[in-house]
Amino acid sequence: MLVNDIAEKIAISIHNNSTQPSSSVNVMKHALINLLNYIIIVSIVEVICIITGDFLYSLIPLIAFPVLRYFSGGLHLKHPNACNVLTSVFMLASVYVPIEFWYAGIVLNAIALWITLLRAPTNISRFTKNQYPALKIAAACVIGINFFIQSPMLAVIFFLQALTLLKSLQKTADRYGF
Repeated sequence: MLVNDIAEKIAISIHNNSTQPSSSVNVMKHALINLLNYIIIVSIVEVICIITGDFLYSLIPLIAFPVLRYFSGGLHLKHPNACNVLTSVFMLASVYVPIEFWYAGIVLNAIALWITLLRAPTNISRFTKNQYPALKIAAACVIGINFFIQSPMLAVIFFLQALTLLKSLQKTADRYGF
């Protein structure tokens, strides 16, 4: 729980040193946990990609994954370390799994779109139920753009993100305590 502890200390410090705090410590802590976890993921992915000379390629999933996840939601793991590892593996897989778009890529992209149309949004509490149709359309549009861009990396990362929408994956993670 190192990330939680660091986020709490920073949030308390910000709150105590602000003349007019605009957010509670808990709200700031939650935002800081998300930010720190994203920094950890970016650090893991970038260190590996810099070592292998794939820095520029790593930027694609580091941007695309959170954009799609914002609209579609997905799996929530209980342990931040498990989430950081899984997300890093997803991003690295999209960089290093060699596929051609016109074969495996188009199939992965189509499956991602299908799953997203069926299941998105999932596990999103920051939006109201009335906003869900717009979120589903936005997520489908994000994936649909790749039919024009034809990026194999985007096909892989969109497919992996779509898998996180499946109830069976959430149930499996819950069953094994992740």
